[in-house]
Amino acid sequence: MSESYLSRPFSRQSPSGFFSTPKLSQRLTLILHLINHSDCVLLVMGEKGYGKTTLMEKIIQQSKAHTDQAHWKLFHLSHESVSLASQKNLLTTLLSAFGEQIEGRQHVELINTLRGHVANTRYNAQLPVLIIDDAHMLPLETLHLLLKLAMTGDLSTRLRVLLFAEPQITSIFAAPEFEMVRNNLIHTLDIPPFNAQQTAAYIQLHASAIFEKNNPFSPEVMAQIYHESQGVPARINHIALALLKKKHGVLNEYTTLGGWLKKYPQVLKWFFGLLFFALVVFISYQLKNYLWQKPIENKPLSQEEIELEPVLQPPDDTQNSVVFQNPPLMDNPPEPETPIEKPVEPLQTPQPPPIETGNWHDITWLHQQPPEHYTIQILGSHEMARVNKFIAQYQLKQHLALFQTQYKNRTWFVLLYGNYPDRNTAIRAINNLPVDLRKATQPWTRSFASIHSEIKVIREK
Repeated sequence: MSESYLSRPFSRQSPSGFFSTPKLSQRLTLILHLINHSDCVLLVMGEKGYGKTTLMEKIIQQSKAHTDQAHWKLFHLSHESVSLASQKNLLTTLLSAFGEQIEGRQHVELINTLRGHVANTRYNAQLPVLIIDDAHMLPLETLHLLLKLAMTGDLSTRLRVLLFAEPQITSIFAAPEFEMVRNNLIHTLDIPPFNAQQTAAYIQLHASAIFEKNNPFSPEVMAQIYHESQGVPARINHIALALLKKKHGVLNEYTTLGGWLKKYPQVLKWFFGLLFFALVVFISYQLKNYLWQKPIENKPLSQEEIELEPVLQPPDDTQNSVVFQNPPLMDNPPEPETPIEKPVEPLQTPQPPPIETGNWHDITWLHQQPPEHYTIQILGSHEMARVNKFIAQYQLKQHLALFQTQYKNRTWFVLLYGNYPDRNTAIRAINNLPVDLRKATQPWTRSFASIHSEIKVIREK
């Protein structure tokens, strides 16, 4: 067990890095198969905290460990760099792997050069694979270029692309500038949450790495964690860690100063050794100054030094003195003018445009819904006019809800449909939506708990 994990329990999906369930294993196998044998773009979607990054890291690990993926030429954009990935940065990342320089070269020339390298790589029995985390945060022009490299041109010149993203990326693909996405096949997979049994096994896996005895996670506690987290890994981690912090003494072995020094006794020895050395140096320095100080000679005073100097008398202030007179008082001295201050106008914080009234429920209704229930997000857009057009186009007249949030520092309108007691019921309801609507925006399920959290974050900003 790594020391970094023990110092930060529940800091990732599992102590070994990946907690597998039958559905996750199935998706992992399918993704690896599609990368090797399909020319389509692969899109893995999941809300924040569902484990997208952990699954991506497992795929990268698999690509290095198994012979079936040993022929990949792998490119990877992590979530830390994806928001800064301009078109130029993306081309620089890809071309630099082929030893190309981009300075002073035109955009079209760079794309043609990249396609040539991709074709040569595939000719030599290697597969160029680009994996991007948090693809929904890519600048739109970069996302458009990326899809163009994966969907257009001769098959031998196309990159194999795997995107990990939050589901709102489907609303981006519904925009007019991404028409090529609707004309090409994208393999879309979701990341399911854990069920109650998997949540308990997940918690026990973490707990067994920390506690040899006195495990605080009883079956009742784990059932409560599942109810509050709905099986989402990040929420499980948050709730479990909060529980450990609340129980004083449970983490003392790993988090308190005494426990930390117990784990690292050499640090304690070095600390006191350095402290003793510094004390010795300080005492030696002070003793040296005292011993080498020059003694003061007791020389007798001379007669002249003994005689006292005459005491100086103060001068006669009646002669040759300067008299300062106060100026004459005025009968009616003018009052000082009070400067007139102009009122300072308070800074106006730009407010997002209000949501228009329509045939939908508002944020008040959303807050009243049980957090464990699910709904379907059918559209997200920066423009309210597009929301109205979408509703009219598909003749959606009931079961709608609308709220506004922020996406890429702009107002983002989210249109929801229905209220369902669980995720499976919501998934079945998607199949009852119009086919054209499903193809245009690829609706996805959301828990009301995630919507409540998103609204809370926006209100606190």
